[in-house]
Amino acid sequence: MPNIHNLGDSQGNFTNYTEKLKNFLTDARDINITGENKSLWFYQRLGGDRKGVRLAIKEKRPQYPSGSNWPTIEEQRTIEELVRKYEVHGERTGTKRGRLFFEVWDIDITHLAQKLPSWLQKQIRTNFELIAKIYRFSYVKTQHGYQVYLLFEELSPNCEIFHRDSWQGVKRNVGSILSKGRQVQGVSSQFKEWVNNGSWFWKLKNITELAAILKKFFFEIDLGKGKTDQNSNLNINANEINLVNSQSQKINEILRKYAYKTIKLEGMHIISKQATKRANHYRVNYLDKYQNSGFFFLDSYFRDRKELIQPNLITNLLLMRGYKYQFYLRSY
Repeated sequence: MPNIHNLGDSQGNFTNYTEKLKNFLTDARDINITGENKSLWFYQRLGGDRKGVRLAIKEKRPQYPSGSNWPTIEEQRTIEELVRKYEVHGERTGTKRGRLFFEVWDIDITHLAQKLPSWLQKQIRTNFELIAKIYRFSYVKTQHGYQVYLLFEELSPNCEIFHRDSWQGVKRNVGSILSKGRQVQGVSSQFKEWVNNGSWFWKLKNITELAAILKKFFFEIDLGKGKTDQNSNLNINANEINLVNSQSQKINEILRKYAYKTIKLEGMHIISKQATKRANHYRVNYLDKYQNSGFFFLDSYFRDRKELIQPNLITNLLLMRGYKYQFYLRSY
């Protein structure tokens, strides 16, 4: 499969790369984009090759004259030209992608400044990958953690994200939401690996919805303390920030009502399995070892398990229990 280093000729010219790309791929969502098979075509589709989005960067620093207001500069060079010169391209967050706002959930786990114990690093990775599986979005592996490309209907402020221990209550900074006036390295960086796990972007209404989801997995978005960037001269609309802050109480009420927890059930006897109106989605009725009846849903993500979970099966299962319903996670 072609990569950024063999798309051109021996002199490094990219004149024939478009024709070559036509023959290797029809849908990039069917592959994992790693350091060995990244393509310029993929950078352009994922990164939004537009002058208000793309950015010239090197070692994470914008490559513009000192004192210039880089968040407002219209970069005339294409992603192809930026990658050819700097071997990486940048993407401005808080910018429009159609009618939606492009932002990034940046997760730092192993960075020395975080000082996270090894057991917590492992727990954060487990929680994050569980979120990605449940909500079916792709993500980027970085040197120190992960990045998720977000599309919001409403622009959010720049926010810090914390992890809170469920048993000690200790709160630790584990990343941020990058919005207006911030930037990230594109996946053209040699230190990034694209992991295909579904949709390229995680689409949400606003940061309030994101905060409600992440709270279930012990991540907290600090809506009251937006992170600023010393290179940014842009002002975020104060009304937008106040609107988000005013919804914090509503978030807490939602989380108390809909908080999820995992439960283990041993010796479950599957009584029946019924298809619902959704594709590859089933309601499974069971009796536990104390003969108490219950049910859980087996959703489309676990469609490969539907043939294993059948009436009269006796098994041990791990379920996720919400406010009203239970959902299958795995057998053990």
